[in-house]
Amino acid sequence: ATISVEVKPTAATLTRDNFLWNVGGTSTSTSGTGSWFVAPRDRIRTAITRTNWRGEQSIGWDRTLTADTWQNVTATIKKNPNGSSTLRLFVDGTQRALRENSTVGLADLTDHTNTVLGGAAYADSLGFAGEFAEARVYGRALEASEILEISQADAASTSNAVLAGLNLGDTTAVTDDITLPSTATWSSSDPAVISSTGAVTRPAAGQPAATATLTAVVAVRGQSAERTFRFTVLPAYGEPDPGGSSEPN
Repeated sequence: ATISVEVKPTAATLTRDNFLWNVGGTSTSTSGTGSWFVAPRDRIRTAITRTNWRGEQSIGWDRTLTADTWQNVTATIKKNPNGSSTLRLFVDGTQRALRENSTVGLADLTDHTNTVLGGAAYADSLGFAGEFAEARVYGRALEASEILEISQADAASTSNAVLAGLNLGDTTAVTDDITLPSTATWSSSDPAVISSTGAVTRPAAGQPAATATLTAVVAVRGQSAERTFRFTVLPAYGEPDPGGSSEPN
């Protein structure tokens, strides 16, 4: 079997007990019904157990994920001819850990009442704190080349999804600076009108409105996409006269 997820963890996720997903049942400190999971605390790892943490067959990378960054995490398990199982863990399409002699396999998991995305395998632990962009489940252990292709495809789809979610409000009558989401890299066609940081310079009173285009680029593992936003910046209002206001009616 193969489970692949595209995730963006928070910093808190990487320093506390939590899980990207769990297949199987649930466990306590003294008993359990078995699980296969991926956990990112301190170092990213995948483990399978017939019972609880005491029976874990585990493999892990010597580092964990990067906070606030989209990453692909894929785990596979495959039964060997001798009855043991092979566990593999991939991060961003690259194999990071391998165990070829796990004495626990998927067939040992008979309770599936706690098969969850982002949920906890153990009763006293927390679920995943972060974002999911993609989740894939396969009934076989994929080859390394297939996992790399998934990582690249999910990076491309995630960058497009982040772009699609950008909302800058009304761009047709701008009078104030713009808050630009940090999820994208920004450039401006005319920094004298709107800078790449969102600073707006309005034309002088009596001058025509100015226009500029901001381009947003989102890149995930080298897979980038861009989107443009056209802005119209209104001129400054004239000085108020003694009996009225400079603001339009």
